[in-house]
Amino acid sequence: MLKIKPSKLVQIGVGSLVFAFSIGLCKNNKTCWSAVMSVAQMIPAETSHNLTIKLASFKIVPHSKCNEKCERLSNNILNLRFDKPIGLAAGFDKQGQAMGSLLKIGFSFIEVGTITPLPQYGNPKPRLHRLVKNKCILNRFGFNSDGYTAVAERLAKFKSKNTSKPIFVSIGCNKTSIDTDNEITDYVKGYETFCTLADAIVINISSPNTPGLRQIQKSDKLEKIITSIQNLNFVKTPPIFLKLSPDISNEHVEKIANFVMQNSGKCKVEIAGFIISNTTKQRDFDMKNNKEFRKVMKEGYTENGGLSGPPLKNISTGLIRNVHKLTNGKCIIIGVGGVENGQDALDKIESGASLVQIYTSFVYGGPPTVDKINLELDDLLKKKGYNHIRQAIGSRNN
Repeated sequence: MLKIKPSKLVQIGVGSLVFAFSIGLCKNNKTCWSAVMSVAQMIPAETSHNLTIKLASFKIVPHSKCNEKCERLSNNILNLRFDKPIGLAAGFDKQGQAMGSLLKIGFSFIEVGTITPLPQYGNPKPRLHRLVKNKCILNRFGFNSDGYTAVAERLAKFKSKNTSKPIFVSIGCNKTSIDTDNEITDYVKGYETFCTLADAIVINISSPNTPGLRQIQKSDKLEKIITSIQNLNFVKTPPIFLKLSPDISNEHVEKIANFVMQNSGKCKVEIAGFIISNTTKQRDFDMKNNKEFRKVMKEGYTENGGLSGPPLKNISTGLIRNVHKLTNGKCIIIGVGGVENGQDALDKIESGASLVQIYTSFVYGGPPTVDKINLELDDLLKKKGYNHIRQAIGSRNN
């Protein structure tokens, strides 16, 4: 049982109350949100995250001020309307508890999950750390999930009242299914469960926090998962995205890209593209505060845990460029990793991404981050002479 000192409980309690009260006051004021984020540091990372989700589920969040339509940023992709290119990455609303509020903050789409067939606790706590000086996050959650059934019920209730913005669902397999034939069954069941509820389904085979999961990228099992899904008949057939690891070898990237290209247009269930990328296990970064980093490393993150934030930026952007070239620009790529501003988003778009997701910068910057990136991106596109975002996609690869 986890023991917490009384002084720590007081700190958590006071921090939580101030945090909750401040969210109601701040709206989209950047200075105010900077203060709120400082208060959030008083609270353990996972507690702070859960509190944020709870407040969002009660609709205690500011709404986007950037409501005007911007034709330069809007796009139709896979018969889905994206008013702006910025979405929320998987891992934030894992259980589908705050979808409506998060969309009102300004995201054009959100990715729920990753969700597993059966409920599972994930890895032991502590399993989430902030590296504040570097604006990074280290997590080793291990697919903590309420399970397909519970999340599907929430999603069905949400979709019955809200149909305007796309919802992606990220599916995974239970820890007990790794290295068994149940791996395939878990993903097939996920597609079957969410095919009538999701606008797209993400096959997560790249989390670093479930031992053995990333091996699927290197084996024939990924092809078996996809073909098993494609061989069945479904009421609806939302497109599939494959979420790749930033640590994957060029050899395996090329193998997966070739499979996707050969598979293109042959089945009702289409592999639309890739989400690039997941968190990294790499640790050889020049961190600004080595003392902070070493402290976290001592807690078991040397081998385990995925790193997100600025150090991931160039790695994921390079992989986006590589996959865009390998697929001749014919696949939809959603870029994620280290996006803090409009320039970061544009770097990923010009490298081949059609859409961009954020996570860590949203954690540190709060709701104003979404409008900030969209407005900066629109200004950059205009300055560079792009009449529409479509003109920028993959332009560095031409």
